[in-house]
Parts: sequence; structure tokens; C-alpha cells
Amino acid sequence: LPGEAQKIDRMMEKFAARYCQNNPGIFDSADTAYVLAYSLIMLNTDAHSAQIKNKMTVEQFVRNNRGINGAEDLPTEFLVTLYERIVTNEIKMKDEVAPLEAGGGRRRKEAAWAHEVQRSVQHSQELFKAK
Repeated sequence: LPGEAQKIDRMMEKFAARYCQNNPGIFDSADTAYVLAYSLIMLNTDAHSAQIKNKMTVEQFVRNNRGINGAEDLPTEFLVTLYERIVTNEIKMKDEVAPLEAGGGRRRKEAAWAHEVQRSVQHSQELFKAK
């Protein structure tokens, strides 16, 4: 649907801006977070779709993301880690996951999600500091 693509694009732009606001210095600009987020969505589709026979390799993923950080490359270790996480852990939308249990299930899932996001942010920051 044409409207869906525009909604997704606006959501991704807001996500990238907010991510950079909450994590200053990780990326050169929100454009980097935006491009990388889209790249990860594409990787997720590539890695987990049965219709795609020739899967993207880690080398192709790294190459596809060259120069996205203000014309500079993101650290290869960082991109490899992202690649491995996506390939081994498919991102699924809420309607693709089993329904939440009644009575506190939603809160537990939100807390687990917040914890996982925080772990990913910390891991990303550690990779950048090691650079």
C-alpha cells in the first residue's frame, strides 16, 4: 500500500532522530541510524524469507553499509555483530508472535524489550569505544 510505505518512512525517520538524541556520538547523524535501520530490515527479510534462495553474506552486508556514517565506514565488528544477531534472531512483528498472556504479560514483554534494547545500546557503545 502506498500509504504504508510513507508511514514506515516517517516512523523510521523519527526512530533515527530519537535514537541519536538519546545516544549522542554513536553515529555521525540521524541519517546513519536511518540507513542502518533500513539495512537491518532488509537483512532480516533476506535472512528469514524462504522465497530468497541466495542469502546475503556477512561480507555483502558490510560492503552494503560502507560509507553510511558521514562518508565513513562503521566499525566492521559492529556490523558483523548486527548481522549475526539478525541472522540468528528473526525480527517479528507483534501479530507474528504468539498472543500475550493475560494479566501482566504485556508489562513483562515491554520490560524484556526495554532490557534487550538497553543491552544492544550498551554493546554498540562498547564497540564504538573500542574503535
